Amino acid sequence: MGLGEGQGEARFKRVAAVPFDGSTGADVAIPFPDLTARQYVSLRAELGSRPDLRKEILGRYLVSTEASFGALEEHWRRPELRAGREAARAAYVRWLYEVLGG
Repeated sequence: MGLGEGQGEARFKRVAAVPFDGSTGADVAIPFPDLTARQYVSLRAELGSRPDLRKEILGRYLVSTEASFGALEEHWRRPELRAGREAARAAYVRWLYEVLGG
């Protein structure tokens, strides 16, 4: 699935940076793509079915780093997004069932 044309918007997750010598330890904003529930469910399904292609799959969804993926995961764990995520997952399962002739 990946992202379509013009869907390169990003969200940002603020996290505390680990202070190393010479750094201030100030918060850092980690960008992550603003995926729809369907795109997120599709991303998770692709990663689950082809873990060997993780880098390529994440790239198709504009997830540039593992930190970005972590921020995306945390975003979609928010309770207020659960209903949309579950509805998208159910639609994806129905679609797979139809495609696979179940």
